[in-house]
Amino acid sequence: MVSVPESSPILGILVLGTAGITFQIKRQFKH
Repeated sequence: MVSVPESSPILGILVLGTAGITFQIKRQFKH
């Protein structure tokens, strides 16, 4: 897991969002 400092919650949200999008894309291509 990537550790994100509490001073930058926006960065954490971006990382989680990007990871979620990448996960869904990989899931769709695995059909």
